[in-house]
Amino acid sequence: MEGIIGISAGNQHVLALDEDGYVWTWGKNSYGQLGNGRTSDSSTPVRVKVNSSTYLTDIIYIDTGFEHSLAIDSQGNIWVWGRNTQGQLGLDDIDDRTYADMLIR
Repeated sequence: MEGIIGISAGNQHVLALDEDGYVWTWGKNSYGQLGNGRTSDSSTPVRVKVNSSTYLTDIIYIDTGFEHSLAIDSQGNIWVWGRNTQGQLGLDDIDDRTYADMLIR
């Protein structure tokens, strides 16, 4: 991978931020923590999506939790995905997310 400007490691998954504002991820994906719309693991990097056809972009910061992931875009919006059994995504529910979902401020 080229142009990586940030990286974060979770429990068993990794996020990488590239210079174009895309988020790449790989590893364990039992709860959607890779954000690619699936729950199957990936040993190669995949880009995080907001739905089946749109990639998450314009990201300036990434971080990982135990089995969830977070990002902030250039507008200050917070994006979350992955395990949410304790409400850790902040979305007022306990549903896991396999795509990035914007946290409403």
